[in-house]
Amino acid sequence: MHNYLKYKSLLKVFFLFILIGNLNKVQAQTDSLLQTLLVDEKIDSQLIAPKKMLFTQQLIWGEKGIFKNRYGNIQDPIDRRKIDLRIRRKMLQLHHSTFKRDKKLTSIRLHKWLAIAHMSGMLATNILASQLENNYALKPYHRAAAYTSFVSLAAAMVVIKF
Repeated sequence: MHNYLKYKSLLKVFFLFILIGNLNKVQAQTDSLLQTLLVDEKIDSQLIAPKKMLFTQQLIWGEKGIFKNRYGNIQDPIDRRKIDLRIRRKMLQLHHSTFKRDKKLTSIRLHKWLAIAHMSGMLATNILASQLENNYALKPYHRAAAYTSFVSLAAAMVVIKF
């Protein structure tokens, strides 16, 4: 009963974090910025290119960035910003596109799981070995961890080889 209450409270905290995360989503840049550029007679240079950018943003969008001379002969800042926003929208869509994976069990996936089991067994073996001097009753667990580690290593090699 105690474990159930513990997991129930953890579940509540988990859902609270999810709720807070969904409420504070970072909104992507929309066309409202472009509309601001088109409507206003006076163009704010901050809307064209912000003065403070991260290092990675400066590499791409800065004064001497990769995309600085990408427009050819286009001199109008509004047209340049339109192109910027189209490129950024495509980059954002590519960044957020979902990858569909097969849920089938493949030899590579099985090999990865066996490698994780092997690594866990190696860690458990070493930790239990250091505690054997103080508590000899841990010897069966140490032996089981060592056997599990060996079997998972052998199985991982067989799976990847054949």
